[in-house]
Amino acid sequence: MPCLDDNTVAALMEGTLSAEANAQVQQHLESCASCRQLVAAMLRGDRASTDSASGDTLPSTSPHPAPRPSGTRLGRYVVLDPIGVGGMGVVYSAYDPVLERKLALKLVRPEASSQALAEVRERLLREGKSIAQLSHPNIVAVFDMGTSDDQVFIAMELVDGGSLRQWLKAQPRPWREVLARFLAAGQGLAAAHRAGLVHRDFKPENVLVGRDGRVRVTDFGLAAVSGAGASAPGAPQALEPRLTQDGALLGTPAYMAPEQRAGAGADALSDQFSFCVALWEALYGVRPYDVLRPPAQWVLREPPADSPVPPWVRRALQKGLSLQPAQRFEGLDGLLLALEADPARARRLRLQVGGAALAVLAAVSGSMWWAANRGDRLCRGAEARVALAWSNEVASQVAAAFVATGLDGAADDWARARGGLERYWRGWAAMHTEACQATRVRGEQSDQVLGLRMACLDRRYDEARALVGVFSKADREVVARSPEAVDALVALEGCADNAALLAQGRAADDPRVRALLGEGKARFDTGGYREAVGQASQALQLAVELKDTPAQAEALLLRGRLEEHLGDLKAAEQTLLDALSTAQAGKNDVVTAEAATVLALVLGSRQARYAEAHAWLKLAEGSIGRIGGNPALQARLLQAQGLVHYAEGHLTEAIEAHQRAVGLLEQLEPDSLDLAEALNGLGSALRGGRRSTEALAAFERALGILLERVGPDSDLVAGTRNGMANALMLDGRFDEALTLYQQSLATFARRLGPTHFRTVTSDNTVGVVLAEQGRYAEALPWFQKVLDARVKTLAPTDAKTADAHSNLGMLLVELGRYDEAMAHFDQARGILQGYPLDHFSQAESLLGVAKVHLAQRHGQQAIEPLQRVLTLCEKKEGFRFDYTRARADFLMGRAELEARQRPTEGRALALAAREALVGFGPERFRRDLAEIDAWLAAHPSGPAPRR
Repeated sequence: MPCLDDNTVAALMEGTLSAEANAQVQQHLESCASCRQLVAAMLRGDRASTDSASGDTLPSTSPHPAPRPSGTRLGRYVVLDPIGVGGMGVVYSAYDPVLERKLALKLVRPEASSQALAEVRERLLREGKSIAQLSHPNIVAVFDMGTSDDQVFIAMELVDGGSLRQWLKAQPRPWREVLARFLAAGQGLAAAHRAGLVHRDFKPENVLVGRDGRVRVTDFGLAAVSGAGASAPGAPQALEPRLTQDGALLGTPAYMAPEQRAGAGADALSDQFSFCVALWEALYGVRPYDVLRPPAQWVLREPPADSPVPPWVRRALQKGLSLQPAQRFEGLDGLLLALEADPARARRLRLQVGGAALAVLAAVSGSMWWAANRGDRLCRGAEARVALAWSNEVASQVAAAFVATGLDGAADDWARARGGLERYWRGWAAMHTEACQATRVRGEQSDQVLGLRMACLDRRYDEARALVGVFSKADREVVARSPEAVDALVALEGCADNAALLAQGRAADDPRVRALLGEGKARFDTGGYREAVGQASQALQLAVELKDTPAQAEALLLRGRLEEHLGDLKAAEQTLLDALSTAQAGKNDVVTAEAATVLALVLGSRQARYAEAHAWLKLAEGSIGRIGGNPALQARLLQAQGLVHYAEGHLTEAIEAHQRAVGLLEQLEPDSLDLAEALNGLGSALRGGRRSTEALAAFERALGILLERVGPDSDLVAGTRNGMANALMLDGRFDEALTLYQQSLATFARRLGPTHFRTVTSDNTVGVVLAEQGRYAEALPWFQKVLDARVKTLAPTDAKTADAHSNLGMLLVELGRYDEAMAHFDQARGILQGYPLDHFSQAESLLGVAKVHLAQRHGQQAIEPLQRVLTLCEKKEGFRFDYTRARADFLMGRAELEARQRPTEGRALALAAREALVGFGPERFRRDLAEIDAWLAAHPSGPAPRR
């Protein structure tokens, strides 16, 4: 039909058109940009037939494009046939003779006015740039773009199929099938939002459905680029001024959000509204609002009474269709999760999985089951077994659990975790089939090797299934840790290393023990340490009853690791020793190496028992060598070596060990969370060695990996930001460091809760910066908060509680509250009585005691604790030892003067401390230097000898 005139538009707005005429007009509006602009003007109350963006008078006839002859060229492409006409361009099928493939070419409509033509060309170029930024299976791919013969074109993927509108009209579709197509389109649209792009014109015509069933979103010609760093869905996104002036209305009115119709800048929330309009229409056969009325008069229609669409879908759409943007889902991911969360499926799944689990436990008696059952039938069951643990129904249940936590970013966390789980299950099924075929079909490996491989895959299956089970009952901490928990699933490659499997001996193969160990590991990886202790203890008890030595060793190792995380170091030490001896009795070198590595950390990094720690590290190294090497175990061993060296103040060796771990992990997987952890360890060691520039580089590289793997709101990212802040502190960049510390604290508090140990550690770092800036009164509540939290959450003898007492005591000394300070130092020393004299936590409490004695003119009493500090720092290196030694030298200088009346020696020690601190960095230590300078000025005695 021809373009609409003013009278027709007025009748449309007033609702006086006949039903037939109204249907014709609505169909015409779907394909005619000029008429949509006219309706937009009328909706704003501007009855003049002008385009508010350009001022051009709208044409009175539709600008139908003249066909481009088949066989003509655009650049290197050969035009074939026209396949579509849109509001902004014409689409042709074409052929690329260079790459020998068919594709689609989108061109600007040729009959537009000159000014409108320039604008449309600009938008078309932007469409190409917008889509080219994205790589997603549910977005049409862009291959190339350019100009030829004054014609702008985009070369893009040619989809063999039609639009989602055509797919819907082809035949009646069940509501689940309709929802599945829209969910796929929503994934593409959500990916665009995460890349900072807003579509602005989502509707069924702009979604393609291929003959293969794959759904792709297209026609990003109205897309707005959100700007660098502004990728959060829901944030207002403005078009560039040269393309759209204020008040311009772009998109299709029938699908527009009310704020978009009013001329406000479209954003991800208006895309969400358009998506919901289209899905409501597809499910119920009618649009949700009467768009011929002003938005102020819109009332959401009731769905047809006989609609089979369930209430939970309607409720999700109603929220997405809220007239106020703030009342919609925060992002499209949240809407998609709500649309996936089918409660009926979740109930069926629980029954199905429960019954299936019993069946599996009854059927599987261990790895030898595989060796006893011959035939190709064993090679065809992998996918079916995966389906018992992982399916769309399972994913829906987990999605509902994640959404129910109400945690910010839950949708992003689930998207990352789900992708990782799907890759893991695909890999498991492929390896399971390959292992079976290697023996049963190709005859390449023995029954013994097959049994070992299948036993290994059984353990990986149980661990992954248990993690899915934990996800299905997720709380806030589980959601926060979900991406890293998926990443922590043991790599499947070990189940294909036949030599290592033969060398490491038998592992736990009773299905009940494996299930308990899998649940314990899943709880461990998601932060549920106390629950995991129960699972490990049950597994140990059952293994003892079964007289299964390998299972006992694995259960003891898991419990020992958990006890270490909970701060019960004495229990952890004994449990890990039991794990180690049990593993050696069962000739399991993998568990031996892991137990010895963790034991070294418990003894060396946590309790300053360095000689014992190095002995266990040597044992771990020998165990790894006996199984022919294991890069993942070797990397963990190197990191443990680095941490022990760091604790004892051997920074050169610590840095070297962490560098070797980084190099090894780079070869295994260049963007893994393990590599990020190793880079963080390296950054800390470099910072300890006062190599701040190199430390920052290591932390920034780790940050890049983490942002990609777990997203910006992960507690792992916050931990790395803390490391960066520590490095900045070394250069005296306190304000920058404080900003990073506060960002990390906000993430930890939001994701993990206010009493989580990572949150409490960040509270402490904020207090440290304030104290370094001399803002003692502001720092005091932070240190008090840390102490309260550590008393409540850590073991009574944990060294970190002693550190909290010492930090608070030092601050009270600066405030002149000496009796309170001494009480805290006494508390710290009481806790540390069970620790070696050279444990670093001893130093701070001893320094504090000396400061109180000096402040109270008891110089003689300050000498003994200061001598102990200097002995502790002897032959040690690194920031904390060097700084502590300099502080002790200055205080000893004061004691030499006040207790022994030896001003020359006192000034010499103070000057030595000053020289050391200036060498470390005058900006970092300006508070200490000011204190030393004030004391030297108050106690002049002429030139002092250099020490």
